Parts: sequence; C-alpha cells; structure tokens
Amino acid sequence: MRTCLLGIDIGTSACKIAVFDENGNVLAAGNGDYNVYYPHPGWAEQDPREWWSAICDTIPKVLEQGNIRPEEIAGIGIDGQSWSAIAMDAAGEVLCRTPIWMDTRAQDICDEMNEKIGADNILALCGNPLCRCLATLLFCVQILQRGARGAQDERAQLRHELLRRHAVAAGQPALQRTDNGVVEKVDVHRRHVRAAKQPGKT
Repeated sequence: MRTCLLGIDIGTSACKIAVFDENGNVLAAGNGDYNVYYPHPGWAEQDPREWWSAICDTIPKVLEQGNIRPEEIAGIGIDGQSWSAIAMDAAGEVLCRTPIWMDTRAQDICDEMNEKIGADNILALCGNPLCRCLATLLFCVQILQRGARGAQDERAQLRHELLRRHAVAAGQPALQRTDNGVVEKVDVHRRHVRAAKQPGKT
C-alpha cells in the first residue's frame, strides 16, 4: 500500500487539493470554488460553510483521479489565506460570514489602539504591529456592526473564534502559537497566549 500525503490550501478564490507521494511528486490535484462577498465598500467576506463544502466536494474527486484509497493517506496538511476568524457557537455552528484579509473595516480600530496604547508598545509586546487584516479585529468588527438585533443575538451565542485552518482541522477549539502571535494573542517575552474574553465577561 502506498503512503500518500493530502494537502489542502484554503485560498481567496478557491480551495486547492493535492495528493503527494513520499518523494513530493503530485499524484492528483483539483480545485473547489467559492464566493467572495462585497456587501459594502471596503468589506470582503466569505462563508466558512462554503470552504467546507468545497473541500468535501473536491477531495473525493482528487482521490478518484489519482486512484488513491483513503487508507493510503498518512497525513494531512492545511494552509490558508492570511488570518480570518470564524465566529462559532457552542455546537460548532458558524454564526456569520467572516471578513477576509481584503476587508478594511478594522482600520479605525487599529488607529485608535495605536493611539491609546502606542504602536511601539504593541509591537514590543506581541512582536507584530496592528494591521486591519488581522483576524481578531476583523471578527470583532463583524459581530458588532451587524445591527442591534443581529449583533446581540450573535454575541449571546458566541463561544469560539477560530482561524480558518484550525477550525477545519481541529476536533476541538485550538490555536497554533505561531498564528496566535500575528493576531496579537501572544506576549512574546513570556511566551504566554492571551485568551480572548467571551462577550459579557470581564
């Protein structure tokens, strides 16, 4: 039986699926498309459920194309475009579309935090400057700007916020330390991950 590796790239316009042998040769590959939504100027969103559907639709086609049996897959690697947070409830259901790296809504928040805290202080603490494309900031803007009724409903349900590749790969909420750093959740001096507060809690 062959030993194969499955690669999943959740890109901006499509997911790319490929299967490799142990020497890195491509045995089969395919794409699954999904939409980018632009509901307002400066907004750019995608639906995580469409990512999942594209992945689930494409993998069987790629396996069939390469005559690859599922049991031959020894490992799976997942990559994704930049950082996009996914709002989920306690059951793991997606609450809303997620802003992606092209979304510019968080610029005012970045400017305000840099002014209040100091851009140099943030860089010294987290190792990265604030950027409007960062997942946590975009996620907060997404929830809080959806209108009074919708925002309250979603904030009440919110339990988890995951980056796209972790939401797809993990059986439970989890974040990789290297990704935590770029969403301002790591104190680089203490190597300590700062958990996001749940709405309504201090």
